[in-house]
Amino acid sequence: MKKNLIVSLSTVLSIAAIVTFLVLSNYSSVSKIYGTYTYSECVYLNPLSSSTIDYQTEINENKFTYNLEDYEFFIYNADNEIIEEYADIEYVNVDLYFDVGEFSNFGTEGFLDNVETRYDIYSEGIKIEYALFVGSEDIYLAETRMIGEDNSVLTFWTVFIID
Repeated sequence: MKKNLIVSLSTVLSIAAIVTFLVLSNYSSVSKIYGTYTYSECVYLNPLSSSTIDYQTEINENKFTYNLEDYEFFIYNADNEIIEEYADIEYVNVDLYFDVGEFSNFGTEGFLDNVETRYDIYSEGIKIEYALFVGSEDIYLAETRMIGEDNSVLTFWTVFIID
């Protein structure tokens, strides 16, 4: 009985150590991207958009600031006014192509070739319309939209470099 209790306690402690390691290693990798960034360049625009990549870069370059923090995500305009604010943020590491509609991958090869990690962003437990893509050299912020008859297909709308 005493031996079984020691084995069970040892197993519980091992599992707790593994869970703690996994949580902390995800936190440390996400925390590397915390900071303040500025819109730099549009690298992808959904084919359904009536705009162009060059025009999006021209009208947005250096006009928006993105503050990524542990539990908050803010977007500021050129006058340093908060235009979007999200609280209780969670950055969830997902597969690059997780839950993305087939049509959404059209034209994304250029930036996805340079990306290693994708974080979907949740505020108060609800996925917001942004995702982060982290590469060895750049961080991309993607605006996402739900499309389709029943709004069941996630698509990238615009993807831009923030630095």
